[in-house]
Amino acid sequence: MSTYKGIQGYSVQTLSSDPSPTASVAGQLWFNSTSSTYKIAVAAGGAWASGGTMITPRSELAGAVQGTQSAGLIFGGMPNPTGRDLTESYDGTSWTEVNDLVTGRAGQMGAGTQTAGLCFGGYTADPGYQDLTENWDGTSWTEVNDLNTARAYLPGAGTSTASLAICGQVPPSPYVSDKTESYDGTSWSEVNACNTERYGNTAWGIQTAALTMAGTGDPPRYTLTESFDGTSWTEVADMAGKRMSAAGGGSSTDGLIGGGSDTGEAQLDTSEEWSDPTYTIKTVTTS
Repeated sequence: MSTYKGIQGYSVQTLSSDPSPTASVAGQLWFNSTSSTYKIAVAAGGAWASGGTMITPRSELAGAVQGTQSAGLIFGGMPNPTGRDLTESYDGTSWTEVNDLVTGRAGQMGAGTQTAGLCFGGYTADPGYQDLTENWDGTSWTEVNDLNTARAYLPGAGTSTASLAICGQVPPSPYVSDKTESYDGTSWSEVNACNTERYGNTAWGIQTAALTMAGTGDPPRYTLTESFDGTSWTEVADMAGKRMSAAGGGSSTDGLIGGGSDTGEAQLDTSEEWSDPTYTIKTVTTS
């Protein structure tokens, strides 16, 4: 018969007390000599909760994804034949309208914080896919250097000088992409792709610790969430509801997503909050 050491490559440790339930011990098994029981550390799934309602319901917008639950920024979006230029700021409770984008657009990408952000790419009625980039200084938007490749309906993650561009819609057909690009403040380079190709997804975090969620594979809407560690993407807990073209901000451990459209194309004013998985110790039943 196989032994635990034969399968795992190491023996079960004997400890007089349980270690702290953190990510570093998740999945580890040990024998607690004080209680004479086997124990294992397990991770509970992340959770979403309702947040504040936006001033203007819309979809295909972007956010300053380095913001937090109490300091967020969203901009652009639909409906409007050429894209909205509206910008809203979030204080943890409510949204406030602030200065508009230079160029109204939809399906653009966002990165940075509530006081230092980027808006790049997107779509307008004419000429279509955009390579335009704008910088936000906490008060107003200013045009800066363009993207190398025009694209739309994808999010950004990171800071104004260290960003990620994730999946999205890139012409020509079939449009849906799983590609990820990294920005160093000057130029973009391709890195490892997402597990699920999509566009209209949302993202936040930094280049080495990011989340992307929701979106569409055209036609299905997704609740899928993926985590990026700086090298590769891993699937984590799903969202409560399906949506695409929403905006959000936060870190890999807490964040907020709002707006977008559902499976029936209805525009949403609802929000969901993300919290990092928690870890607990459980007793293992043996026979």
